[in-house]
This record gives sequence, C-alpha cells and structure tokens, in this order.
Amino acid sequence: MRKILVIWIISVFLLTACGGHVRFSNDEGQRKAIIAKHYKFKTVKITYNSKAKRKLRKYPGYKSHRLMKKLSGYLNKEGLISANSAYTLEVHVTDIFLRSKVEAFLLPISNPDKIKTIVMVKDSSGKTIETFRVESSYALGGATSLVLRVRTSYLFKNLSQLLSDVFTGKKREADF
Repeated sequence: MRKILVIWIISVFLLTACGGHVRFSNDEGQRKAIIAKHYKFKTVKITYNSKAKRKLRKYPGYKSHRLMKKLSGYLNKEGLISANSAYTLEVHVTDIFLRSKVEAFLLPISNPDKIKTIVMVKDSSGKTIETFRVESSYALGGATSLVLRVRTSYLFKNLSQLLSDVFTGKKREADF
C-alpha cells in the first residue's frame, strides 16, 4: 500500500501535460495553417469578453499584462512582429479557467487550466481578413502548480506557440 502511495505522490509531483488546438471555420475544412505566410503584425491587441472578465475576478493573482508580454515576445522571437506591417493581430479571450491551488496540486489532469480565444487578423482599415479559434490547456501537478504565475506562464506559452504555428506553419511538440 505504501508503495502505491509513494508512486502516486511522485507522479503527482512530476506530471506535466499541455495541450491545445486551433480551429478554423467549418466552411474551410481541415486547414491547419494560414497558407499566406506573409503576415507580420504591427500591433497585437488582447481583449476579454464579459464572461472572461467575470471569471477573472475570481483569480486575483491573474495579471493580464503577462499574457500580452508572453504572446508578443513569442511572436517577435518567431519574426512575426514588424513596425512596417499593415496588419493587427487581435486575440479575444472568450473563456478562462484556472484551478485552485488544491485542485492543481492534487488533481492535475482532472480539469486543467484553460484559455479559449478567437483570433482575428485585421488590415490597416480594421477589416477582419482571417478568423480562427485557439484553445490552450495546461495541467501540471505537484509543488510547482501551487504558484498561479508559474501555471499561467506555461498556459500562455502554449497559447503563444499554437498561435505562432498557424502563421509559421511549424508543428512542434510542447517543449516544456
């Protein structure tokens, strides 16, 4: 019995799981990436709908500027930010769920942290030329999951990577 308990405790401390997906409209079939790789963005905007804003009130440790910093930093690293571009990238957060410390520590996979977004590429006149959904989830258990900043950092990195992959055509496994 002790052996099973020890194995369970070790697996909770070491367990890591990230996931997510990109969805284009049903009209477009099974498209995986935006074929036009010419998109670079002058600006990146992040907005939250009323549902997401309401949910965020439950998470006083959540800092929206961290999502912007992680996303714009990642896009810049991938060469997708350019001051000369006519395009704007808008990421509209439609839903978010962050586990309590107890849930994150003891039940890592049962209900992971999640963020759901609608992503829009807009031209210089503000007209939407591309729209798709990106959903990211993160389930890390153990001691590191007790810190919301750590969990949201991984969640935002995963979201940034998924979003970047749409424009670069890369397909990577999670690298964390």
